[in-house]
Amino acid sequence: MCISNRIGPPVEGTDFLGRTREIRHANKLLDSGHSLLLSAPRRIGKSSLAKRLIAEKMYESWKCVYIDLEEVATEEGFLRMVVAAFAKSGVWKQITTGISKGLTVLFEGVEKISIGPVDIKFNRNEEREELYKNLKELINHEQDTFIVIDELTLFLGILSKASGGQEKVAFILNWLRSLRQISRTKVRWLFCGSVGLRNFTSNLDLGYTINDLTEFSLDELTREEAHGLLQQLCASEQMSMDDVLIDYTLNKLL
Repeated sequence: MCISNRIGPPVEGTDFLGRTREIRHANKLLDSGHSLLLSAPRRIGKSSLAKRLIAEKMYESWKCVYIDLEEVATEEGFLRMVVAAFAKSGVWKQITTGISKGLTVLFEGVEKISIGPVDIKFNRNEEREELYKNLKELINHEQDTFIVIDELTLFLGILSKASGGQEKVAFILNWLRSLRQISRTKVRWLFCGSVGLRNFTSNLDLGYTINDLTEFSLDELTREEAHGLLQQLCASEQMSMDDVLIDYTLNKLL
């Protein structure tokens, strides 16, 4: 067996190699109720690790959500992506006859996802706050759920430069914090990105909005993992490197 030598999208399945320590540590934190913050440079494997965690949690029958905000530039785009991802992943509560009018309207919008984008419009702050409140009430906090939001800082950085952007950034961060603060919630979060969320929020005096997140880092591969990676990459390119040459190469890279 050899892995695929792919450049660009996150690696998944059998193409994911190593990171045993990080996966074990992250699972331990998630199982004990922590939500995580992972910041690291591009091309180091953040999204790949996040998707590996999702695969493992799905195997354990958790509900899982992956939201990539890299190409999102507006609050409406953010909300559409959140609604669509939550609906697709089954994290909503069951619809009941006593559901509020606001939630009924939102559900009607969700039902249209399969045939087109969700129509989300609000002209006043009250309408905006009501929509976020409805979304918060819809999430089922009684089932094990893992939500990954990728490149949140990148999106918020773009949003902050728009008209009224810093107010919107503060609102979204406070809303996300309120979701994590619900008593006895079984929903855990992972925020990962190439731009540090802690520095970003600190610069806007919003550090308190993420002070409940547990910092999580990606270390360098172990020697054994790096050795195995070179072996698999060589196999994928039909090349041959014996153990001596692999060790020599790794020593040069240190």
